[in-house]
Amino acid sequence: MEQWDQDFVDLVTTIHVTIRKDGTGGFRFGAVLGEMDCRIENTGSGPVLGFTWDGSDECDPASLLSFR
Repeated sequence: MEQWDQDFVDLVTTIHVTIRKDGTGGFRFGAVLGEMDCRIENTGSGPVLGFTWDGSDECDPASLLSFR
């Protein structure tokens, strides 16, 4: 989050991330809103939360198909 100043991060509401037990989740910061599909991936250095997301950035469609 270092690339954005606090005024942008809290533009609409306080930043939040929710991860549910079923592997779904959501987040909001600035003008970005997304729903996530999460999974734990085992790497050589330990478990990592991987996810994809679909949502919007300033009302424009936005998504990330693969992240880790």
